[in-house]
Amino acid sequence: MGTGLQILLVDDHPLVAAGIAAALAANGHQMVVAQTMAEARRWLGERSFDMGLIDINLADGKGVDLIDDPALADRMPGKLLIISGVHDPDEILMALDDRGIAFISKGVPFEDVLAAIARLGEMPAMPPTPMIWEQTRKSFVPVGEVFRRGSFLSPKEREVFQLMRQGLSDKEIAFRLSRSIHTVRVQIRSIRRKRGSTRRGETM
Repeated sequence: MGTGLQILLVDDHPLVAAGIAAALAANGHQMVVAQTMAEARRWLGERSFDMGLIDINLADGKGVDLIDDPALADRMPGKLLIISGVHDPDEILMALDDRGIAFISKGVPFEDVLAAIARLGEMPAMPPTPMIWEQTRKSFVPVGEVFRRGSFLSPKEREVFQLMRQGLSDKEIAFRLSRSIHTVRVQIRSIRRKRGSTRRGETM
């Protein structure tokens, strides 16, 4: 990765954030660390960044909500990497969805996290499809090579799925989203098909 990149690291795990920030700063990059969504929004409003390294779960929200925020669309770095300790495939898929971003697990060796960040920095631009770090090959691959084709949820399905995970019934989901019960049940069937499950509990 070339030197001098402006990098925003959004992570509420101090030791992880400090380790990544120190290693990248040692390579000549300008690092800013935000531990909350609010801090990240403030920094994005004040400075421009070449790359964003964002955790999924933060104390005050979901990191991907920063990426999806229309108010930040013009401020978001051109290269985005989700760095998370999440192991749930459903949550990873929801984070990636159809966004042109990349993902790496915090569970891989630290040197591989740094290698992934370096690889991202070398790319001229982000591919239009999401990527995931494949540990065996030590490289990013299209997420479709890791998760089966057709497993991504649409934005509307993702809204339903999030409420399913909270334990809401079909009727409660329909009321919450102002949709017909028929529409919700069609979307739930699609979610189950994409998740390869037939029963509601298995979908979770």
